[in-house]
Amino acid sequence: MMKRIYRALFLLAVIPTLCLAQSGKNVHVVQPKETLYRIGLKYGVTVAELYKLNPGTEKGINVGQSLVLPDRVPPQQSEQYHSVKSGETLYSISRVYGVSIEAILAANPDLSDITSIPVGIILKIPSVAIDKGQGASQVAPQTPPVSPTEEVTGLVIMTVEPKQTVYSILKMTGWTEEEFYHYNPHVRGGLKAGQTIFIPDVTLANNRATPSFAPGVGNIAAQATDVVLTLPFSNDAQHRFSDYYEGFLLMLKEAKAEGASVNLHVFDCGDPHLANTISEIRSLPKIDLMIGGVSHNSVDLLAQIAKEKGTLYVVPFISKNMAVKASGDTYIYQINTPHNLLYDVAVDKFLSQYRDYDVHFLQFDGDSEEKIDFVNLLKQKLKRAGRSYTESPHASASSTMSDLLAKPKPTVIVPTSGSYSAAQTTLVAITEVTNTEEDSQSEQLTVFGYPEWQTYVSQLGALFHRTGTTFYTTFFPNPRHKGYQSFEREYISWFGHGIGTTFPRYSILGYDTGYYFLMPGLKSAVTGSSSNSRRDTLYEGIQSKFDFQSTGSNLYSNLGVFLVTYNRFDRSTSIN
Repeated sequence: MMKRIYRALFLLAVIPTLCLAQSGKNVHVVQPKETLYRIGLKYGVTVAELYKLNPGTEKGINVGQSLVLPDRVPPQQSEQYHSVKSGETLYSISRVYGVSIEAILAANPDLSDITSIPVGIILKIPSVAIDKGQGASQVAPQTPPVSPTEEVTGLVIMTVEPKQTVYSILKMTGWTEEEFYHYNPHVRGGLKAGQTIFIPDVTLANNRATPSFAPGVGNIAAQATDVVLTLPFSNDAQHRFSDYYEGFLLMLKEAKAEGASVNLHVFDCGDPHLANTISEIRSLPKIDLMIGGVSHNSVDLLAQIAKEKGTLYVVPFISKNMAVKASGDTYIYQINTPHNLLYDVAVDKFLSQYRDYDVHFLQFDGDSEEKIDFVNLLKQKLKRAGRSYTESPHASASSTMSDLLAKPKPTVIVPTSGSYSAAQTTLVAITEVTNTEEDSQSEQLTVFGYPEWQTYVSQLGALFHRTGTTFYTTFFPNPRHKGYQSFEREYISWFGHGIGTTFPRYSILGYDTGYYFLMPGLKSAVTGSSSNSRRDTLYEGIQSKFDFQSTGSNLYSNLGVFLVTYNRFDRSTSIN
């Protein structure tokens, strides 16, 4: 765990930091511990501009060196200096001189502990004009030397440029390599042009970005929620967990606007780093919410920490039955629920939607074992409801569809397999016996399928619409949904790349998970860290339906199920 180390700032001489050079240009004289990044923050100048105006600075700068600044930067007078007295704070000092706290921090790059300033330390005070009519003036916000300029408190987003290296970024930001990778675990495998990384924000440019100032919302506060997010960044060839991380950060940006205060601690739980990560998490003084873990080993270890600290623990990815059990004040939430736990909910929704339909099972021997529990449960509940059903082998699918088409009631066909070939065989057999999709007979036959069917949409989407296919799922990223489109636009704008093509979309899963557990206005699952007030809170996110129900000792599984129907005539998709 990185520790904040206070290094006292003693200024032995007053040196003007901005003057007019003989050339008539504005210049800045480099002070000890300054970097181009911090100088840029001070004057609202990008590092690229400083490079262009000062050839050779790409290789480094030296104390006492004069740097040419853009003409748009107005000349200023020498800074004032203030010796801190007993009882003074940054806020009280900023009020005396009519400058913002951020401006004082930018002028004092060695000030590492902003909450406790030792008596006698000498602070450099940047000079600004005071508007007598309005009281202390506010320094105009500095433009971070990165693009885009959207920010989360503590860090700003930066897109890696060609030829940039970790070393060059360390020189630009003043970070250590340990600090860089703490906030950018997703690039441990190598830094590439176009990647999104995080670097210090102007508001904390001099704080050295300790773990408590991770990319969350709000600074350290007594009532802030401490969140641990641990993902296997070192084993993320498909960038799924990086996408999840970014979606989570996008949610935190919105939570900030709603008044949330979150301290986010990010760790790599990949196998090479797991032992150290567990040790660091265990050493944290307070954890209100812990999210992550992918392997069963990592989940078991994180669940143990949750028990020790009485912390709510969210498992987003594992879809197997969990052997870990919570106890006492600990609650474990499993988002990606084992399929067998969803069967009861899915069957009840099926019976409600198809109450006026006959039911026919199309048997696919050899590859139907995975769905046998669902099929048997559906048959049992049909019998209990006094409803009959028919079944036939898939080899006679075409003749079977002709017979079903002649029946007076419409029929829903349920394949006993979720495979692609079973879906294709069923859909093609139906379309062969109906003339056109506008034919009234086309509504006599429809199909009910399984969660994995949404991965077949690119190949079978037209047939889904032609037959009015429905399938059940806990995740459904609907590109036509306004929420999806809004998220995608902002995500691309923020991070410079798409939201991914996995099922589910990991970027949206990160957003939905964070929103459910942290966004104000909903019942908070982490209030008091031992509360479990969310088990009766239904949430329908951009692609998720969260309905957590008890499935064990303090273990809550997501039993939220969508029925997704591909409508025949208008090519729309309805979800209920």
